[in-house]
Amino acid sequence: MINKLMNHIERYKHRNFNPHSNLFRMIELQNQTGCNYSCPFCPQNKDGIKLPQGSMDKELYKKIIEELGELRFKGQIRFGPMDESTLDNRLAEFVSIAREQCLQATIVILTNGSKLERQLIRNLIDSGTSLIYVSDYTPNHGIISKINTMQLSKQDLQHFSLRRRSISETLTNRAGNVPESNIPRTPYPAFCFYPFEGMAITYNGKAIICCQDYLFKEVMGDVQQNTLAEIWCNNKYSRLRKQLLNFNRAGFICQKCDFNGVNVMLHPSLDKVYIVIHNLLTPVKIYYSGRF
Repeated sequence: MINKLMNHIERYKHRNFNPHSNLFRMIELQNQTGCNYSCPFCPQNKDGIKLPQGSMDKELYKKIIEELGELRFKGQIRFGPMDESTLDNRLAEFVSIAREQCLQATIVILTNGSKLERQLIRNLIDSGTSLIYVSDYTPNHGIISKINTMQLSKQDLQHFSLRRRSISETLTNRAGNVPESNIPRTPYPAFCFYPFEGMAITYNGKAIICCQDYLFKEVMGDVQQNTLAEIWCNNKYSRLRKQLLNFNRAGFICQKCDFNGVNVMLHPSLDKVYIVIHNLLTPVKIYYSGRF
C-alpha cells in the first residue's frame, strides 16, 4: 500500500503545470452561499462564525465557463461542496450555460436533497446535469424515500447517486473551520491531492485553496483579474504543491486541516490506501474517505 501511494505522488513531481497539460481535472463553483441545514460537522449556520454571503454574478459565471470552453475542459464541474446549491433558482440555467460550452465535462450537483422536487430534477437533467449526488442526513432517510416514490424513469435514475448518511458522522474539521473540532497542534505530515487536481471558485470570483476554506482565507487568485489558467500556474500554487510533495502542510490553512488527502470521486483506487496512511499519522481515525 505504501508503494502504491508513493508511486502516485511521484507522478505529480514530474508534472509540468501549464494551460496545455496537467490542467485541473475538477472545478467547484459557488453559485450561491448558504445552506438550509446546520450539521455538526460543517461551519454553516453556526454561532460565532460569520461566513461570506452572496450570489455569483451571472456575467462572472459566464466568463468562467467561457474560459473552460476555450480550454476544452473535460473534467468535473461541481456545484455545492460548500453550500446548498439548489437554493439558487438559477441553478438549472447555470448548468445549461456550462453544458453549452463544455460538451464533454461531467457536471455534478452535490446536495442534501431537501429542495429536490420532480420539476427541478427534470430541469437539471434536461439542462445537462451528469450526476445529482444526494447525501441524505434525515433520520429515516426520507429524502431518498421521496425520490424513490417520484417514479422517475430508469434513464433519469442513472443521473443519481443516493447516499444514506448520518448526522452523527465524524468527518473532517473543514480546515479547522468546524467549532470544537480537532485541530492538529502541528501540521499533519501528509500529502493532499487538491492543489494538483482541483480548483474552487467562490461566488465573488476568488480562487481559494480548496472547498474547505469557508472563510476565503487562502486566496490563490482572482478570476476577475486573471484567467483560470494563469491562476493555476502561478507562483503561490507552485509553492504549495512543492510543500505537499514533501508532506509539509505548514504556512497555509492546510496546517489546521485533518483531511486525509484523497477524493474518492477522482481516485477511487487509492481510497483504502489513504485511509491506512491517515490512520497511522493522525489521532482522528476514519473508515471511509472522500466525504463532502
